[in-house]
Amino acid sequence: MNLGPGESEAIALAVEASAARVILDDKKARRTARQLGLPVTGLLAVLLQAKQRGFVSSIREVIAELTAVQFFVSESLIEETLRRAGE
Repeated sequence: MNLGPGESEAIALAVEASAARVILDDKKARRTARQLGLPVTGLLAVLLQAKQRGFVSSIREVIAELTAVQFFVSESLIEETLRRAGE
């Protein structure tokens, strides 16, 4: 599949466990998971739900921590997520 080991393992486990959803951010991995019929969500969507449910107070702070450890996501997606979160 030409995916990283983490993405490959996440997809394999989701298939094996008949997971309701798999969390993936890598574009190739998301495409592969969808081709296998797996529902996919990304980390920012999980963070948005966490804020809506009161588990985190600031998505902006979490994103800052993630980018400090080389997590990459497009600026437009970050802006959209922050807008939806009211930040």
